[in-house]
Amino acid sequence: MKLTKQMCYEIIKSKDSRFDGVFYTAVKTTGIYCRPVCKVPAPKQENCEFYESVFQAENAGFRPCLRCRPEMAPEYSEFEQSDYLIKQILTFFEEENYGTGLVQKCSDNFGISVRHVTRLFQQTLGISAQQYIMTKRLLNGKRLLQDTRLSVTEIAGIVGFGSTNRFYQALKSKYKMTPSDIRGKEKKEPNRDWITVKLSYRPPYRWHYMMAYLKMRAIPQVEWVDEFDVYRRTLRIIENETAYQGYIEVKPMPDENYVSVKVSVGLEKVLLQVLRKIRKVFDLDAVPAALPEGIDKGVRLPGCFEGFEIVLRAIIGQQITVKAATTLAGRMVSEYGATAITPWEELTRFFPSPQDFLDKSNQQVVHDPKVVHDPKVENDSIVDTLGKVGIISSRGHAITSVVEAIVNHEITFDTSNGPDKLIKNLMKIKGIGIWTAQYVAMRSLSWPDIFLESDLIIKQKLMPHLDSEQKYTVAAQNYAEDYKPWRSYLTFSIWQDHFDFV
Repeated sequence: MKLTKQMCYEIIKSKDSRFDGVFYTAVKTTGIYCRPVCKVPAPKQENCEFYESVFQAENAGFRPCLRCRPEMAPEYSEFEQSDYLIKQILTFFEEENYGTGLVQKCSDNFGISVRHVTRLFQQTLGISAQQYIMTKRLLNGKRLLQDTRLSVTEIAGIVGFGSTNRFYQALKSKYKMTPSDIRGKEKKEPNRDWITVKLSYRPPYRWHYMMAYLKMRAIPQVEWVDEFDVYRRTLRIIENETAYQGYIEVKPMPDENYVSVKVSVGLEKVLLQVLRKIRKVFDLDAVPAALPEGIDKGVRLPGCFEGFEIVLRAIIGQQITVKAATTLAGRMVSEYGATAITPWEELTRFFPSPQDFLDKSNQQVVHDPKVVHDPKVENDSIVDTLGKVGIISSRGHAITSVVEAIVNHEITFDTSNGPDKLIKNLMKIKGIGIWTAQYVAMRSLSWPDIFLESDLIIKQKLMPHLDSEQKYTVAAQNYAEDYKPWRSYLTFSIWQDHFDFV
């Protein structure tokens, strides 16, 4: 639906959260732009300009509101619903943390010219790639100034400026403010354990189903959903060969359409990456209005914190109950996961990385300097260890193959490449079939358009409505065709209807 100026003005008067991040209101008399849900009373209509993105608002010379904080709005743009190339480019920029030389890196990564990258930005966002990168750097810097106690120098490096002076000058030039102006006079508690952040989303959101899904699959010692639907977990992020470790808490506030996020100070320097993962896991940037009829508007696509984690969980869960798979995953974590210190007795370990598996395997093998090193012996030790916790050898071998493939960069969870390459590489591994590969791609990449027609629940749903003379797979694919490009949401909507995870 194309919004008119009059419609936008009515929306900002009503503070309608369904349109949060869909457009921004710039006030000509103040030079400030706001989200539609900003609690400041609506200005006079003749003083308002409306923009589809923060990039357009800032390019027009407006600066972000310090109260409603536009950087906290859920992401949204029309092109994300149709043009996957520009979406993949923006994801690549985000994963590269908006660093230097990004346009050339993007050109090399996607095999397209710098000129084509520039043209895509002008066509879809109405700004240049460099303007987009600068806006993201400034908004990320603003967020860290307001939410953390990191020094200005640290923040300048994290958000891609390279020097404090460049960061300072950019803030003065674009926002007419210094870091001190943005940070304000509020003192940060020197001994606090948490950073607290709000992340907004667009309603409706079926929180009960999302939390029920995560709760049934929560890996013991790593994840925990309590009786009040509060999600907690340990988290380890590797950034520039440095490991940042800590824990998080995500508490939905459905009456106010945001989640309250607490992040331990051990993850402070990678806060932007943590928040990006949380937005992905809980699908906070979803646009319910874009979903076609037949899909529950409150359904969300659960993502994951690490692709390696979801592929191991999927392998372990083959042909056994969810509860049994969860138990086995917990035992595996006990063997390979590093110890974590948290405020909760339910959370005591980090999910192991591929390197953790190899390191323990190396420790278990006694090397004789006179004997030629045999990596097969180490791989067998992984299978043996997994066997002791109840994971059968065929799945132990599949897990070992995944560990090797990820360490050797044969399998990557790179969103910019799309799902086809990941599915193909996963299916090269003995023990991984089409359902597992598609499920992993759907959740690890948060890919919106994968339909699991081979799933048992989906078969039970569709079979009564299909011509018995048709081949099921073809019929199911034809059925799902009308739901492109949202077939992953169709999958979860069908599962939700059948109470598969409640």
